[in-house]
Amino acid sequence: MLRDRIKKQISILIALTLIIGLMSAFVMSKNTKAEEQQTTTPQETTTEQETTEPTPVNPDEFEMVAHRGYSSVAPENSTYAFQAAANADFKHIELDLRRCKEKADGSADWVVCHDETLKRLCGVDKAVSSMTVSEIQKYHYISGNNIARYGNNVKIMSLADIISLVKQYKEQGIDWRFEIKELNNDEEQEQKVFDEIVQPLIDADVIDCVTFISFDASILNKILKEDERVKAWYLAKVMDEDHLSRAKNLKAKYDGRLEGVILKGTTYTTDETDVESLLNEDLKVGVYVLDSRVMMGAYYSMGVRSFTTNKVSPNSMSVSLMKHKYSKSDFTYKISKRSYTYTGTRKKPIITVSYEGEDLLEGLNYEISYSNNKYPGTGTVTATLIRNASGEKDKTFTISMPKVKEFKVAKNYATSVKYQWTPNTNITGYKVYRYNYSTKKYQLVKTIKKNKTKTFKATKLTTATKVRYRVKTYLTYKKKTYKSDPCKGKTTYTKPGKENSIKMNRSKKKKTIKVRFGKLPRVTGYTVRIATDKNFTRDVRIRTANSKTRLVKFKKLNKKRTYYAKVRGYLKVGKTYYYGAYSKVVCKKGKKAKKKKKE
Repeated sequence: MLRDRIKKQISILIALTLIIGLMSAFVMSKNTKAEEQQTTTPQETTTEQETTEPTPVNPDEFEMVAHRGYSSVAPENSTYAFQAAANADFKHIELDLRRCKEKADGSADWVVCHDETLKRLCGVDKAVSSMTVSEIQKYHYISGNNIARYGNNVKIMSLADIISLVKQYKEQGIDWRFEIKELNNDEEQEQKVFDEIVQPLIDADVIDCVTFISFDASILNKILKEDERVKAWYLAKVMDEDHLSRAKNLKAKYDGRLEGVILKGTTYTTDETDVESLLNEDLKVGVYVLDSRVMMGAYYSMGVRSFTTNKVSPNSMSVSLMKHKYSKSDFTYKISKRSYTYTGTRKKPIITVSYEGEDLLEGLNYEISYSNNKYPGTGTVTATLIRNASGEKDKTFTISMPKVKEFKVAKNYATSVKYQWTPNTNITGYKVYRYNYSTKKYQLVKTIKKNKTKTFKATKLTTATKVRYRVKTYLTYKKKTYKSDPCKGKTTYTKPGKENSIKMNRSKKKKTIKVRFGKLPRVTGYTVRIATDKNFTRDVRIRTANSKTRLVKFKKLNKKRTYYAKVRGYLKVGKTYYYGAYSKVVCKKGKKAKKKKKE
């Protein structure tokens, strides 16, 4: 019985074990299905979300675009410039396409060239539009950065050449920016852009590698309309209502394919308002052509995220550098002019701020203000750094009174000298100074209170004497008087005085005349004239005498003629003669001829 009882208990245990095992298997199976259902549903949901919601754009990201290739290290728009850009890790490379001479069927090839002619690059003054590709490629570059390194190997690329290069770098994911240069702006020409540029890119399977840019919105509209794979940026030097309207229309028609607008950044015509108006339309904003990291940072702070450059490599920029804050000690400052002449208007010298050899832009990076910049004295121009820089830097300049111009001796007299100059109506008047040869100093002798005055007569002078005068301008403003530096003094001499003690005698034979005269002070000599008429036009004879001579003889005269005489003194200084006035005229009559008797 005991054995039977044990067998019965063992049987029960085995049955219970089987039941428990079956129940566990059932629970595990149910849990596994639940887990599978839970795992499958989120995965399906995630996949659905990924297909319906785009990956959010990082607002800090920016792009660097190589302008005409890496044109600071190799000639622009050349194979070498494009290769250099790719090797420098540029993900965006800009180039220019210009249409060549039309063929008989109306089509034309295109070349990679910015200018209308080959004059700058190749030294040939021929228009691209008047030549075929083969004619253009007969010439080579003669200018460009580091041109000597490449010799005569740099030639203008054809569209086929650039498509081949795009293919070569396709795996690197480079975005090539094709700028379409000016056309005739008609529908036929716009269609040719698609047929001659876009279609070859599609045929070469590189259309996804190219973004088109142009100042002509109608060209962009045509090629965006023709193929959904076309992407574009609109170029505009300034952002006004017309350009904004065109950009908005393109955005509305081709949302997602017109990426944004590229504005000129090298002159400050682009400001926060322009950038904001584009950003509000969900358009990206780019600027061209910047070679300064500080300028890029300033535009970056405004919301610009695309930068076309000649020389700043992508590896030298980062988000942190774009956001970097500069101080005034980071920059160099240069004033355009340090001295001015007062003209009654405010003086505004330009102050240039530069960083690492690159000039920054007034309005973008700094603002200029002035103080004390109208009246004579020291003026100040202040550069106030803005946006991604802070601080102020002053530069001083001087404003001086204008000197008297064209000061000269107008006329000499015996006891006076007349001076003249060009008047200046921006001042109050003039101050005249005479040099004192005893004290060896100038002394003020006259203040002229009319600015239109242009002459001064020095009077009460000594005859045949050296004199020297100079003049200053002056300005009176708010009870303060400003005086100019003196003009260069003018030295001259007064003329000798007039001799009136002249006498005239004839010899008994009437053929000799003696002219006697008195002494004049400080003269070098005398000039004596005689003639047979009182106007001294007939039979004139002239004799000179030194300063000690008081008598001059004239011989071999006609005893029958009446003679007239006069004398004057002169002063000789170097090669210059100063002649005094002639004396009164005296005369001596000739011997009367005998009358013939009548037969």
